Amino acid sequence: NFVEAITILISITIFLSLKNNKKIIRILSIALILAVSFTAGINAYYSVNNHPSWKFPFPGSAASITNVFKVPNYFENLGLYLHKSAGYNNVVILPVDAGFSGAFYYNGTGEAANVDPLDDFFLGEELSVVYSSPMVTNLVYFPSNNITNFANYLALLGVKYVILNTASFPGPGAVAKPWWPYPGAYPWNYTAFEYYLNKTPNLTFVKSFGPFLVYKVNPNVPLVYISNGIPANYTPTQIFWLYSTGKLHALQFSIIDNLSAPLCNNVSVNSVNSSFETISNDIYVGHVDAKSNYYLILAQGYSNFWQIEINGTRVNVPHYSANGFANAWYMPPGKYYIRIINSYHYEYIETFLLSLAGLLVLIILCILAKRFNYM
Repeated sequence: NFVEAITILISITIFLSLKNNKKIIRILSIALILAVSFTAGINAYYSVNNHPSWKFPFPGSAASITNVFKVPNYFENLGLYLHKSAGYNNVVILPVDAGFSGAFYYNGTGEAANVDPLDDFFLGEELSVVYSSPMVTNLVYFPSNNITNFANYLALLGVKYVILNTASFPGPGAVAKPWWPYPGAYPWNYTAFEYYLNKTPNLTFVKSFGPFLVYKVNPNVPLVYISNGIPANYTPTQIFWLYSTGKLHALQFSIIDNLSAPLCNNVSVNSVNSSFETISNDIYVGHVDAKSNYYLILAQGYSNFWQIEINGTRVNVPHYSANGFANAWYMPPGKYYIRIINSYHYEYIETFLLSLAGLLVLIILCILAKRFNYM
């Protein structure tokens, strides 16, 4: 697409820059644009309708993943369901993968992609690849008899929905564990996954789409919330077991990944009243009425690009990593309006203005070319 766009721009430039043989230049330029457009259309049609089968060395199966561009109805319906329901919350897909995301084969059709197309249907993140974060890597511990409050850990990650892909293959990419100690467990079938998901407190099966079983975390799962804070130097694995066994309650107690951070253990609905709204993936707003200090948690990847504004003014408050991945700010008491914004947001605006300036320059060049008889 980039090459085709550049070709079209070059043809337009030639069209505008030469005033001799204007009729011939017009014809050649128009012919070039039509040829490039026709080629792009043929290429897209061929890709959608005639993509060759892909064969992968799936253990125990000679099946091939055929025509990844023909999207099965159940896959599209699952995406539309997530679009309506998941919003800005994250979605976990089990079993988690080591490389590829979302590889499956079901009723003659399948999909394998480094970036799962389901990402396009909701505004949060898909948590399914272990190398994306140590907090996602922890999901390989599920299922297990030792995990007693899996939904609590999901809430910590900002997850509202869990999808069990019962047609997933154990490779390439997927975390194959033939030594898994549970009868019927992955990678041979998914009865152990279903069994443990169905018995997990605060997790409810809601719907199936082909091979995909969808579960919903019952409590509200906010991405921004008020919390107590416990300074500690825990590994992601230790954090996983603290929350997945219910020793710490997600959304009420957060691990502050800095031993020098202040301890905060007196936050409650009586001491801090708050409400927050998600505007976009990079803007969150809310009102707070706090009688004491508290930790403000944003369940998005920690970064210094996240900024805090109080009553419209950017403030410099202590900013920490929390829960192995999230952002935490140690906030002062008071009654005020808060805005959390990623500074990249301003770059989006600048980029848009730059693109708009390019269009305006092109329009001005066209006007000048016509005025000085170049067209």
